[in-house]
Amino acid sequence: MRRYRLFFISVFLVLVFPNFSQAQQLIAEIDIGKSPVSKRINGTTVGDSIFLTVHDPYNPIQYAFWIYPDGQQKQVDIHALRNKIICGITERGKKIYFFDQSRKEFVLKCMVIDSLTGKGTILPGEVIIPGKLLGSYIEKGNLFLICSVEKSYDLAILGIRDSRIIKEMKFAMTYDLLRNREYSKAFILAGTYVKPQQAEAQVKIFKYPHEIFISIDEIPDERIGPEEEPKGTMYKSTVTRLDLVTGKATTRSYFESERHTFTTFVSHAKVYRLVNRVDLTVMDFSSNEVIRKIKFSKENFPSNLLHRDGEKNTLETEYESSMVGGSFLIVDSLSMDRGTITIGDHYKPIKRVPWVPVVPAATIVSLLGTVLINEVGTGLYHTSYTYLNEAGTVADDGGPRKRIDDFEISNVKYSYKGYLQSHNTIYAIYREKGSHILKIFRF
Repeated sequence: MRRYRLFFISVFLVLVFPNFSQAQQLIAEIDIGKSPVSKRINGTTVGDSIFLTVHDPYNPIQYAFWIYPDGQQKQVDIHALRNKIICGITERGKKIYFFDQSRKEFVLKCMVIDSLTGKGTILPGEVIIPGKLLGSYIEKGNLFLICSVEKSYDLAILGIRDSRIIKEMKFAMTYDLLRNREYSKAFILAGTYVKPQQAEAQVKIFKYPHEIFISIDEIPDERIGPEEEPKGTMYKSTVTRLDLVTGKATTRSYFESERHTFTTFVSHAKVYRLVNRVDLTVMDFSSNEVIRKIKFSKENFPSNLLHRDGEKNTLETEYESSMVGGSFLIVDSLSMDRGTITIGDHYKPIKRVPWVPVVPAATIVSLLGTVLINEVGTGLYHTSYTYLNEAGTVADDGGPRKRIDDFEISNVKYSYKGYLQSHNTIYAIYREKGSHILKIFRF
């Protein structure tokens, strides 16, 4: 049985990259082995540590890796979870929660990891998922699932320990969260790295310590013309706050009078809406008051953007674009009252792309956008973007994302790039072309 080789690195990058010694630190290297196909790397941050899984369709033995803050590593044998979807991991990896399929139902199971051997044992018992999964997270050592309850508008939050439900909260919603089954969904845990793919989702679930926000953008169907739409079609964004302390649900709707595209992002109880690419409105959810309105134009929007080429895995500066505004926005909080807005366009090149292994159980793929453990790579997408401050002008401080950009501009040799975040610390996972070594940097 082949083992992956682990390396421990504790030196600062002043030895290798003297110009960036204050920006990032190489903390670990992992040999993921040679393979004729691309590997899928999933991961998450757990506290101040990183948990990564490497999926190779030609290797029946699957491994996970813990990378601790000091760079120390631990390998975990999770071959029993091959082709399963991991949805939660407790601190230091004592328990791993995952989804399995029993007949036509999705069930949740728990694996306990031996701290000495790293071997996992699946506990007896299972929890039946009561409806469609919207998100999962760990809190105080327990797993919580956010689910829409079948045959009702209710939303349930289940607290789970081992293989039993220990807590349940239900919110009576005034609308069907999943009324449009074609809408893409994304679960966003506060303080984690948000990809453009997530920001573009029409249904977004934002989890904060004491509340959950759900935003739904009912945008025009671009596949048909306005004359083909049913009479009375409304374009609107719906944002609901679930108070996890009081159990109260509050919903606000934002209507559009014209057939425009729009997208919504929620950060610290502020609602950011970008309409028709150029109209940005920031509102306080509690009071429903408008904090700021900004209309972008060629005069006030940067003409030189950053551009990530998903095929070449390069980052270009001074990218000239005739487009104003963007189709997505991400708000990274630098403090309670200060944030950085990333705005731009995100698209996939129209050509045949190489095959990448995915979870083969097609019926479970719908969970992939909402679970906590997910693909860390950026994929074969092109992204053109810029950083703005809350006033809508170019940001002086782009936060951890900007630090990564500054580093990658001078280091274009990486053919694989992935990112994880824990609050204001971002971890970048890189692999050089032709190499089977993953390098993990802390920014």
